[in-house]
Amino acid sequence: MFKDLGKILRYLTRYKLYAGLNVLFNVLSMIFGIFSLAMIIPFLQILFNTDAAAQAKILADGLPPFKWSGDALSKYFSYYVTDMVNHRGAEYVLLLISVSLVAVILVKNLFRYLAIFYMAPIRNGTVKDIRNEMYDKILVLPLSYYSAERKGDIMARMTNDIQEIEWSVMQSLEMLTITPLTILVYLGFLIFLSGQLTLLVFILLPITGFLIARIAKSL
Repeated sequence: MFKDLGKILRYLTRYKLYAGLNVLFNVLSMIFGIFSLAMIIPFLQILFNTDAAAQAKILADGLPPFKWSGDALSKYFSYYVTDMVNHRGAEYVLLLISVSLVAVILVKNLFRYLAIFYMAPIRNGTVKDIRNEMYDKILVLPLSYYSAERKGDIMARMTNDIQEIEWSVMQSLEMLTITPLTILVYLGFLIFLSGQLTLLVFILLPITGFLIARIAKSL
């Protein structure tokens, strides 16, 4: 398996620039996807937080110090949202957050489109290189090879088999870059929000998986 994967990756090295741009735009798409999820929090707070005393306490505490932590940024953002609600009204803030959310989602989808756009030269270039190599190989094969092999098999290798390799290129690039980066980005975001809660989830995850497996076997 790894030997075949190495053969496929040999073709990807010819398109390092496109592969790098694909990974970059995928990471940017993930980051803006996280922002779009985070922007839902103040939206829900405005809709369901009607406690005037809680809002007054947030304003009375003043602007909290800026720190790179999930709790500090949440308080920092809550202060600005509450202050804007008092001065401009909840309808204005909801409209502003809605427009910002749409803009963030559009940017996220734009980066995703660019990632797919730069994947196309990799796929097409890899298929072109493989077909050129096969064509050069066919030209030097002896005539006895064509007498022993069926013409349909040769055509199938030039078309269908290479089509499978094209999908293997996409899956290999996704398995080696996009999937690990997705895990790292979202894991980093969870740790940023709450490291203790993330650690608790990782402790309970194998226990939950073990219990689900036991229940599934007993059914």
